[in-house]
Amino acid sequence: MRGFKIVDCDMCGWNKFKYVVGQRYQMSEPPEICKRGLHFCLTKENCLNYVNHLEPPHRCFVVESTGNIDTDGFKSVTNDIRLLNECDMPETDKQHSRDSLYRPDNDEDRLFALLLKLGAFRVQWEREGRLVIHDDPFAPTVVELQEHAHTARVPCCPLSADA
Repeated sequence: MRGFKIVDCDMCGWNKFKYVVGQRYQMSEPPEICKRGLHFCLTKENCLNYVNHLEPPHRCFVVESTGNIDTDGFKSVTNDIRLLNECDMPETDKQHSRDSLYRPDNDEDRLFALLLKLGAFRVQWEREGRLVIHDDPFAPTVVELQEHAHTARVPCCPLSADA
């Protein structure tokens, strides 16, 4: 999955972790938003919500995650990230919302966008082949993905002929 990360003038994130373009950063623990992991946003505009504590001038980068991902639509966290290249800073007058200029460009990103648009408030992607969709605070939906396939076994009720 691709996204964006804003760092300060010294290439550091909010916790003073220093990044280098092209270098891959990994951690063994599973990511959890606001608690543990390497954070990024799905849109450049959403990154602006998290720059108040960074020393200007800010720099914006396209990032790629190939690890487990936990996202709420505004920010995401992973345990495997790489800064790909620097890009223009987002415009500060854009509205920061779940729909703000997020245009997914691959199947995985399209799936995340669709789930969030359909009402999931958090989506966790586990590279081991599980997708956890937090659409109900008491009973998240777990999807077991079939290896090397674009289909998934989803626990659900079959649609009736009348539907």
